[in-house]
Amino acid sequence: MESVAEAGNGMDACSVQSLLEDVTSKIAEFEAQQLPKLKGELQGFINKKEALVKTYKDSYDKLLAEWQKQDKCIQYLRKSVQSASPNWETYFNSCVVAKIKELEDRRQALDARLDCGKGPKERARDSAKAAATKAKAELVALQDNEKGVSAALKQHQAWADDIAKLLKCPASPEAIYIFWGKLLPPHIRLAPEGATVDPGPIPSPPHSAPWLVAHDAYGDALEQAWCTYNNAKQAEGKAQGDFAKTPDDVATEAKAIDAAGKALDDDVRKCLADVKPDNGCGCAETKDDQKPGKGGSKPANGGAGNPVKDDARKVDGDQPSEEPKAETPG
Repeated sequence: MESVAEAGNGMDACSVQSLLEDVTSKIAEFEAQQLPKLKGELQGFINKKEALVKTYKDSYDKLLAEWQKQDKCIQYLRKSVQSASPNWETYFNSCVVAKIKELEDRRQALDARLDCGKGPKERARDSAKAAATKAKAELVALQDNEKGVSAALKQHQAWADDIAKLLKCPASPEAIYIFWGKLLPPHIRLAPEGATVDPGPIPSPPHSAPWLVAHDAYGDALEQAWCTYNNAKQAEGKAQGDFAKTPDDVATEAKAIDAAGKALDDDVRKCLADVKPDNGCGCAETKDDQKPGKGGSKPANGGAGNPVKDDARKVDGDQPSEEPKAETPG
């Protein structure tokens, strides 16, 4: 007999449970993407994009001049720090790099421990969410690029002033840390396209907002940042939907294990109900086997006496007596 689903115009069979999982997944995906909110943000950006580009363009030359001024100051401070501490690189590696690496290793170890207990879908969801958060932060910083660059330049100048004070006799080794550990990396990150700054013993950091993006490329950079953010939100929504459909986090698994434990007796009985006994009554012997003449148990030697006892009598000379033969009457 056809099922209701199969009888309906040849449609494939489905289950209510699968429908529920599918709907749950789509709702989670939609909520994670935050499309209504995103639409409002996009409209707001379109309305203010022209003003953002104009404000940045008007302030760009001043910001660039300030960065170039600081760059010359930083080159001077580099030579001063190296002169004051000829073994500066040894101190930097043993005190600054080693301590930073130790802290980073601990962070990575903690992240690995936290990540270890996650299911694949939970891990993918969290990773996508982190990527979307990072893309949003980059977008926000780029939209406020003029303010961000200005604030960064102010902080860099404060560090440069601190280094100059530390270099006064007697020079403090702390200047090594502030120069290479604090001042130089963000100065390079802020640099305009095409500028060359020697990073020294540190990795050269990539550009990230805020930075001195060319004013004529600022509008396109904003557009690209919005597209990157939108793609990240879509990926987050997809990952969230996959997770919501079949969650694999610790709490869900613990709940499932608890439910399985409560249903264990019923599951075992259902399984055993399908098992068929090896014989009719489940005993080693049937009742018929125990009836005389019906294949009951017999001595192993076909009904003879105990052969061990008979052999023992023969050894002792106790031979079995023969019955006297009856005489035939004459």
